[in-house]
Amino acid sequence: MSLEAELPGPTVGPVGVWGIGRLGSSLVASLRALDLDVRERRRDGDRPLSRWVEDLSVVCLAVQDGALTEVVEALREVDVSGRTVLVLSGATALDVLAPLRKCGATVGKLHPLQTFTRVAYERIPPGTHFAIEGPIRELVAPWVEAWDGVLHELSGDDWKVYHLAAVVAANFLPLFIRAGAGFLRPLARDDQDALNWLEPLVSHSVAAALDGAKDLPYSGPAIRGDRQTLDAHERLLEGLRPEWLPIYRLASALIAEEGRKRLDG
Repeated sequence: MSLEAELPGPTVGPVGVWGIGRLGSSLVASLRALDLDVRERRRDGDRPLSRWVEDLSVVCLAVQDGALTEVVEALREVDVSGRTVLVLSGATALDVLAPLRKCGATVGKLHPLQTFTRVAYERIPPGTHFAIEGPIRELVAPWVEAWDGVLHELSGDDWKVYHLAAVVAANFLPLFIRAGAGFLRPLARDDQDALNWLEPLVSHSVAAALDGAKDLPYSGPAIRGDRQTLDAHERLLEGLRPEWLPIYRLASALIAEEGRKRLDG
């Protein structure tokens, strides 16, 4: 659906976004692309909270997880009855909003399975998957559809598995890429040049990993069972970055185990 198309679904009044960081700024841009009236608030906002909330239809909490309890306590002191309050955290349980439910608010979770690396008013990328919880589908499904996203409903411990999957698959990947670039740095012109060397290899590896038809999207000495090369790498790591030695050994062992399971199967 085009973002210029008429917004489907229920009529939505002004939407407040509390927390204009990496996720919050993208959410603001995405909501404004739907022609919604979006009101921003930073934690040090000088407008009284009661005045900011008074004409809002929806309040989106995009503050850091550690600040949620404090923000919820502040919202308890103002009138949130009849409003929808959304928390955008993937790791924090919906129970954090229980005090606001008791105050008459409809509460839910809306979390984009996406990474945001800087504060910028850029729309959430098309194709992003969104997880929700609570009675909010009628409200948020038109948004996700207009953003060309994919919607999933989760509950309870589903969220723990969901968040773990995101951390392992995405948060660890940049660590490995930057470590590889660090090893390569003495041979390259600068940090970016080292990353440029690796980009085609990394892009191909990621594409292979995301292709469900590939049973073994691995390359390198571990999947080949090349013990001589693995030993040489371990000796090198002992001198360069000894803290990476157990990580290298574990990753190599897990890759080798995947290969054995496929052969045994």
